[in-house]
Amino acid sequence: MYSIYHITFASITDYLGYGLQIDTCLNNNIDVKILDISKIFNFPKPQHSKQFKKLVIEIDTYNELFDFISRLEIKNSIVNIQITYEWRFKEIFRMMSRLNQHKFSIFLLGQLPFHSQHSLVDKFFTTSISKLPKKIVTQIISRLLFKLNFLKLQNILFYAGETLSSLPAKKAKFPINFFDYDRYLESSSSKTECYAVFLDDGLFQHPDDKIVGNIITSELQSNYRKSLNHFFDFVEKTMKIKVIVSPHPKVNYTDNFFGSREVVLNRSRELVQNSKIVLCHCSSSISFAVCYNKPIYFLTDDNIISFSKKFQPFNEYIHNFATHLNRPVVNLSEPLMPWNEEANQIDQVAYNNFKLNYLTTIQTQNVLTKDIIIKDLLEVFNN
Repeated sequence: MYSIYHITFASITDYLGYGLQIDTCLNNNIDVKILDISKIFNFPKPQHSKQFKKLVIEIDTYNELFDFISRLEIKNSIVNIQITYEWRFKEIFRMMSRLNQHKFSIFLLGQLPFHSQHSLVDKFFTTSISKLPKKIVTQIISRLLFKLNFLKLQNILFYAGETLSSLPAKKAKFPINFFDYDRYLESSSSKTECYAVFLDDGLFQHPDDKIVGNIITSELQSNYRKSLNHFFDFVEKTMKIKVIVSPHPKVNYTDNFFGSREVVLNRSRELVQNSKIVLCHCSSSISFAVCYNKPIYFLTDDNIISFSKKFQPFNEYIHNFATHLNRPVVNLSEPLMPWNEEANQIDQVAYNNFKLNYLTTIQTQNVLTKDIIIKDLLEVFNN
């Protein structure tokens, strides 16, 4: 029997399980197991979806992981390591080199433009002096170790977006769709109702803050909450439409975090599909807004700007998304100006380019991933 093993320290939610095509595999007699390695890094315990919990195997140490993978039947197994390279994860990439005959893959899904537009010179001068030597040394050592084949990357790529089509792969590359694009294909019609939807990122209260190294204070959370709700009040008053919140599924919010507004969990696609406008920071769910051609307003404020200078650069992500889509960034800490209907006109060329570059490919733009993935997986198993 063919099997695919997903190695991750993140929660396998319904959403991610859909992207990894877990149900599609199971329905086509491909066994699926999830190897949870969060304990190895002392990360918070992932909250896996109920429907996938029975597939989870907890791994406590590197040696245990190595022994488990080494015992797999190479021909009938794919080991999907859903982790991109960082120095702290180097032992995982060392394992791939040691077990070179195994089939190691990664699903590059939703590789949206979460990157800074700063030049290397800018990054050099904005990096902490105390951290700079370590960063330089680890980069040099990493490159050397990959060149010497001491470390290796996944050799099979399943990728969404033409920007990834040129990535090298030692064994094979397969174009697929970002899961949001697949969900759009399944319900592509759209209508407009009189509300704005806020796609929440869970800023300053996300469970992954500890993994990333973000330091969050209660004062920051409080100031951000006030800034956000003040803006929502402004939108509702000036535009005469209500704001509905699509909350981040991993965040447990305190009561009335968004005021008395309606909060609807796990329905981002439907909320965007029928909205008049979309408000967000840098949520990956903006892909729905792009697919349904909804006007997006990107939001930042002084809390986000200040935080981004020390920790995760959310402000740069926000501006980068806005640049790609030719949409405005609203600073909630500045005087708010009402916008007219002309501001809702989108740049269709920019939206179409974004879809093709990040959400789908020329080969798959009108095809559901579930209709092609089994053929691709069988090709991997048989080679």
